[in-house]
Amino acid sequence: MSEARVVELGSGDSDWLLGAAGARPEVKFVGVELRGPAVTRARRRAADLPNLELIEGDGVTWLREHVPDRSLSELHVYHPQPYLDPAEARFGMLSPAFFYDARRALQSSGTLIVQTDHPAYGRYLGALMSQCFQVTTLPGPWPDAPTGRTRREQHAMHKGLAVTRLFGPPREYAEARAEPRPWFDPDRPGQRRVRRR
Repeated sequence: MSEARVVELGSGDSDWLLGAAGARPEVKFVGVELRGPAVTRARRRAADLPNLELIEGDGVTWLREHVPDRSLSELHVYHPQPYLDPAEARFGMLSPAFFYDARRALQSSGTLIVQTDHPAYGRYLGALMSQCFQVTTLPGPWPDAPTGRTRREQHAMHKGLAVTRLFGPPREYAEARAEPRPWFDPDRPGQRRVRRR
């Protein structure tokens, strides 16, 4: 695993990875996806890309257990599922522990990229990420993919949804702060508001 340089967790059908690996054949890419059928489809499409490895499994566990310290140059997470109900928050992929693991795995010059089309979740992730990373928010589309890097991003842009794009290098020292409370979007059916005291 020490040769892995660019990793995407929750890679789905690996659209972004396939394009990136084809454009940068000198770089080792790894995608980790929990859903077996998606991995199978992506492997068929990646047959001619020797620099792309696709793994079926839990990305957070794989990052924690199989990635050496300071071994990644980029770590990408696109559109993780937002579990906004406190009773379900433990199922969320991007916990405070994840950001500490990401900081450990990335080189000092490396970059973490996180993207979501849920504005409230984006604010929450930005607050978590800033404890371990110097966070920049990209105001528009990625320069290399003006129509979107992933199918989910393309769909969101087509519908006119705001996409939060966060990226940045690790902080030299991680800040020890309390986990921020999740934000709840009252405009989405089925999601309750946070009770303000």
